[in-house]
Amino acid sequence: MARLFRTLRFRSGVRSLLLAALLPALAVSLVVSASPAVPASAELAADRAPGAADRASAELPGPAPGAADRASAELPGPAPGAADRAQAGPTIECREVNIPVALSEGAPKDYTIYGEMCAPNGEPTPTVQLLLHGGTYSHIYWDFPYQDGKYSYVRHTVPRGYTTLAIDRIGAGNSSHPVSTKVGLESNAFTVHQIVQRLRTDGLGAGSFSKVVLVGHSYGSFTSWLEASTYRDVDGVIVTGALHELAPVGAASIATYLSWPAALNPRWRQLDPGYLTTRPDTRAPFFYNTENADPDVIAMDERTKETVTATELATFPPRMYIPTTEGIRVPVFLVVGQKDAVWCGTGGADCTSAEAVEASESPHYGPETCLQTFVLPNSGHDVNLHLNAHDWYEAADRWTDRFIGSSAERSAACPAAQPVGSGGE
Repeated sequence: MARLFRTLRFRSGVRSLLLAALLPALAVSLVVSASPAVPASAELAADRAPGAADRASAELPGPAPGAADRASAELPGPAPGAADRAQAGPTIECREVNIPVALSEGAPKDYTIYGEMCAPNGEPTPTVQLLLHGGTYSHIYWDFPYQDGKYSYVRHTVPRGYTTLAIDRIGAGNSSHPVSTKVGLESNAFTVHQIVQRLRTDGLGAGSFSKVVLVGHSYGSFTSWLEASTYRDVDGVIVTGALHELAPVGAASIATYLSWPAALNPRWRQLDPGYLTTRPDTRAPFFYNTENADPDVIAMDERTKETVTATELATFPPRMYIPTTEGIRVPVFLVVGQKDAVWCGTGGADCTSAEAVEASESPHYGPETCLQTFVLPNSGHDVNLHLNAHDWYEAADRWTDRFIGSSAERSAACPAAQPVGSGGE
């Protein structure tokens, strides 16, 4: 079906800034496209980026164990405070999964998506949340290896009756790294679609799930938009760090911070020039409001950062001009940090309140989404990695319980309006 293009509210100078940000990415994509194709067998496999279990021993003291450790030993409960609220709930058991995928319809499943599936007491629940990280991150964004679960969406959510599957998107972390020109928004959405189908059929060995919720952050949210609107095979979508209105600072940040060749880092020496990462020691101004973040978290973030491709950067802006989100037909919960410099502030979106965000975003979503919004006070782009991250985790609990539910029964469409609101309200 043909989609109508529309110009969204890119205020003075933002469109040109965005184009300037993407020109290096487009140039690299053209260079890589002209290079000989790398056979799947020659792409990263054994020499892929280290997983959370490998990184734990090399990073800051006190990280949480990775899935390899959790397979033989149960994870401790949620962080202090959350543990009290959970009233000594179930333990969390996790296992690693590797899922064969194709990059496009009809292509062979030559690639693998890595993930960590966690369930209360190791018993899968009727509802699974599929967690999709943003660019230059991996699955550990959802279970950050610092301070024993304080920054873990997984350890907060699982004791409340939901299974989670945190994956490394194609081209990131422990998943396959195809030639970078093959890793764009469409291939991301298609690989996620295949995982959704597996969750609904055999549950990746855990039995079929009745409900699947996509939970995205930043580029993972763009992927969720496209997957949910194209394939319409999920029951709900949680969008974090993604709006339809880009701030001038956000456009400039893309140009400034996301243009560093990943191969300059020994971890990624085998990756082609189309794989990029953030410039060294620049994550704080890009992803954080440093007044509300632990410097050690930012340091850990720098040490465990991942990659993004030039093709990913080049393929997401057009989707911001196409009414992709209008094709979503399931409930949507939208979360943004009040101080998210990528989207909010002068020339960008008004993120001062949940009501302001809903007013600017609701025209881009259909009525079936029952759009609910939440603003995390004093948070930058990475809502999971700020000191008050648990405020949005709890808001997600309330939304998921009300609009999706942890049982196999279907929730009524658009429950009575009870705005989730902003943190602290």
